Amino acid sequence: MVAEKLIINGDSIRHTQMGKDAGEIDPKMRQMMKEDEMQFPELNFFQPGYKTELTSIRNIDGKDAYEMKVTYPSGDLYSVYYDVKTGYRIREIVISQEDNKTATTDYDDYREISGIKFPFSVVKELSSFTFTLTAQSVEVNMGLGDAVFQ
Repeated sequence: MVAEKLIINGDSIRHTQMGKDAGEIDPKMRQMMKEDEMQFPELNFFQPGYKTELTSIRNIDGKDAYEMKVTYPSGDLYSVYYDVKTGYRIREIVISQEDNKTATTDYDDYREISGIKFPFSVVKELSSFTFTLTAQSVEVNMGLGDAVFQ
C-alpha cells in the first residue's frame, strides 16, 4: 500500500494517505502545496508574485555559494544557496508564513539523467526531525499513462 500520494495536475490536487482521501484542501494550502512540490522552482522565479534578491556569497559546508532570497506568492521566505562552481542548488531554508517554522533542505550527489542533473541525496531538517532521502534511481519520461494523474 502507498503511504501517501500527492498528484498535482495544473490546478487539480489529489492527496491520499494510506489509500484514503486526505480531505478538502483550502485554497491557501493548495497554493503552498503547489509551491512546495515543484521539482524546478527556479523556473517560476520570474513569474508574477515572486520576489528575488541576490544577497551575498556564503560558505555552505566548505563550498562558496550564492545566497538568493526568494519570496513566494504564499508569502513564504526562502533562502536558496547555489554552488558558485557548479551552479547546483545545495541548500534551501524556508520560513513558513503560516506557522513561522523553519525547514532546511540540503542537496548533494548530483547525477545526470536524460540531460538533467538530479540530486540523489536530500537531507531535510524540520523542527527536531531529520529525514535523509537517497535516490536509488531516477527515470524521466518513462511513458506513464494519463490514468496515473487522475
